[in-house]
Amino acid sequence: MRRSSCSTTPISTRRSRAPGRPPCLFHVAREDVRQALAEVHRVLRPGGAFYSSVSRGVGEGWVPGDHAAEIFSTNYPEAEWLERLRAAG
Repeated sequence: MRRSSCSTTPISTRRSRAPGRPPCLFHVAREDVRQALAEVHRVLRPGGAFYSSVSRGVGEGWVPGDHAAEIFSTNYPEAEWLERLRAAG
């Protein structure tokens, strides 16, 4: 396990069978998600799988989280999320 950003990882190109970042994209701003998905596409092996998890809905911003800390979250209508995945490759 290594710590990295959603938009840059220490993984070599086409190296990963299943990039592990399902809940991470929930916390990425809309303006940055294209780069994060491009990074997933870069490291994914041909024939590999990508699993993602985002919340359906509209909006983004800071919301109350567990233990009184705020978290940044981005919600997507299903059609928008699917289009972003297609655009990433």
